[in-house]
Amino acid sequence: MHTYSAALIGVSGYARTHLSLAIEQVAQGRIKLAAATVVNQREEDFVCSRLRSLGCSIHATTAEMWSDWKERIDLCMIPTGIPHHATMVIEALRAGAHVFVEKPLAATTAEVDRIIQTEADTGKTVAVAFQDLYRPDARMIKRRLVRGEFGDLHSTTVLGLWPRDRSYYARNNWAGRMRLENGLTAFDSPVSNAFAHFINLALYWSAPSADGLASVVSLDASLWRAQPIESFDTAVFCANLDSGSRLHACLSHAGAETRDVSVTLNAEKATVIWTHLKQCEIKWRDGRNEQIRIAGPEETRTRMLDAVLERLAGGNSFICTSGMARPHADLVERLSTGFPIRNIPRKHLKTIMAPGGDTTVVKNMETLLGEAAQKMTPPRLFRFGHESSGRRKGNAGHKNDAPGCPRMGDAAIN
Repeated sequence: MHTYSAALIGVSGYARTHLSLAIEQVAQGRIKLAAATVVNQREEDFVCSRLRSLGCSIHATTAEMWSDWKERIDLCMIPTGIPHHATMVIEALRAGAHVFVEKPLAATTAEVDRIIQTEADTGKTVAVAFQDLYRPDARMIKRRLVRGEFGDLHSTTVLGLWPRDRSYYARNNWAGRMRLENGLTAFDSPVSNAFAHFINLALYWSAPSADGLASVVSLDASLWRAQPIESFDTAVFCANLDSGSRLHACLSHAGAETRDVSVTLNAEKATVIWTHLKQCEIKWRDGRNEQIRIAGPEETRTRMLDAVLERLAGGNSFICTSGMARPHADLVERLSTGFPIRNIPRKHLKTIMAPGGDTTVVKNMETLLGEAAQKMTPPRLFRFGHESSGRRKGNAGHKNDAPGCPRMGDAAIN
């Protein structure tokens, strides 16, 4: 068994997950963690000490790391913030490393395209950590869709409600931001970040080809915020896809209760209801019901890195490529630049206690989003007139409106 040299950029926050994956592979002898970039070494003194005990060199910047390790690293793991993905991925590719990067691949399609071009120039490969695409259950559903077992796919609905308190938006300098003062683009939102896996999964299932993802042809959306952020924390949108089907999504961080994320496929012969970390149920039009096991998060992440390492060994394992990650980036960019973000009026908000301190949520959000997803229409919550429209320059209209999709935010509140 070959042992691959690996580098890791970042060890804090979600990067801890990638660190754990790397340590597991070190224990199996599949990789040697040769180098790491840790910008906050004082705060992460314990982790740095443990890494050094494994023979890993610690660097303050990526420039310093690549100065020492150019052409000596097989795989670079990049679990950093969204605004930094493109620069760090391209830097690693040019230093001779293959890349495993956390989702989303980049903030904009222009950045994705630069990454794809750099892959072509260097002959190196990027694998994106859209982990749900690596699930055996997700792959199995895709094969059955491609075979036509469920008949024509008419629409896919994604419903997600994960509360996020104020500490979530205070954890770094790009959370809840559209653009940073240094000119970097963030486009951080529920669609690009917390619920990105499920939106990407819906695009994956919506494409007719085995490893393809459907792309947005036209889009209509209603974007709102309860928290005092630049971006939005609630979104309802409808997209016409190049596959001929539609994608509906109802997503929010502004509720008081956590609800399991679901992806529902409405097809000619069956309805497939995939519920995150719980189960997948297939309800056939002839009355049959079928239950499918759902892989857990640890199993899924392990399978994901296993697939990446198998690719390095010359195998043909499935990975989410840069090209496959592009439709999601395109959708995020269309939402972030094509629609106004409205402040939810105070009369619909309440303050509750949360682990991160007092936070603001929307009254009855759980019911409103659930009804919107079930009916494939926007919830009545999203009709707030023109109060506090919060329009941004270059974002003053629905230039991406999808013909045939319901206009978001046109229903009246009871």
